[in-house]
Amino acid sequence: MSSLQEIRYSDEALPERTVSSLSFISLVPESDFELPFLSYDRLADPPKAENGEVLPRYGILDLDGLAHVGEQVNPGQIYINKQTPANANDNSLQATGATASSWKNTGMSYKGPIPGYIDKVMLTDTDQDSTLVKVLVRQTRRPELGDKFSSRHGQKGVCGLIIPQEDMPFNDQGTCPDIIMNPHGFPSRMTVGKMLELLSGKAGVLRGTFEYGTAFGGSKAEDMSRILIENGYSYAGKDYLTSGITGQPLECYVYMGPIYYQKLKVSRVSELRWVLNRLTSFRSLPCSTWFSTRCTLVLGTLSLCLS
Repeated sequence: MSSLQEIRYSDEALPERTVSSLSFISLVPESDFELPFLSYDRLADPPKAENGEVLPRYGILDLDGLAHVGEQVNPGQIYINKQTPANANDNSLQATGATASSWKNTGMSYKGPIPGYIDKVMLTDTDQDSTLVKVLVRQTRRPELGDKFSSRHGQKGVCGLIIPQEDMPFNDQGTCPDIIMNPHGFPSRMTVGKMLELLSGKAGVLRGTFEYGTAFGGSKAEDMSRILIENGYSYAGKDYLTSGITGQPLECYVYMGPIYYQKLKVSRVSELRWVLNRLTSFRSLPCSTWFSTRCTLVLGTLSLCLS
């Protein structure tokens, strides 16, 4: 069942002002581990063509075989050039204990759906004295319908509409909000800290200081209201907004200010891909198994019941 208090309205120009970035960690297995015949994999420099230039698939690698921090990695590109002995699968007595004379490239390729950026590369050792490489890949995705956002106080919500910036309401200074939240989410969830964060954050921006906006102490609401009055704002943090569609003032004052929001890692594209994979696996089952299997797929606030 969908809840109206989870709906968010987003500004269409939000990605241009504050880009919504999504970061995830791609953990790479050991690149230098012991094989059954006492041989090891190794890291190697990127291979080159006959003219001496590095192959395009290995273009983001440094001389140590690891991707350079800050480089853009496209799907299919190698970000760790690992080499394995050519006789790694040879279990004969002659190959046991022999030193590798030739190597083959078994690099780690980027399998993400969209390009990403190499954020960090860590090279360390495990308890078994094998080399472990971890790569942090950062992706930047634009907000779209169905994406879920949440504040630090647990006020989660789904983006239900993206509005052009010229249609967004604006205050006397011409500032329009990035996200419009349904106020019905406050009485039921009782997130008082979010309201204090908005009030103290607005006062901190006007004074140029950091404020502590939670319900467990820190900046007092009376002090923050005094700062707002000194700068020509309402003591309650409310603003006089004008509709961007009709040009008429709104019928009520709006509680408006800066709030820290974070985006859920699983976006609508990832959920749709997971649902399609589940539907494909269900269709491959026999008819008796299909009708006897009951499953509910939850997609944001939309539930698909298969029975």
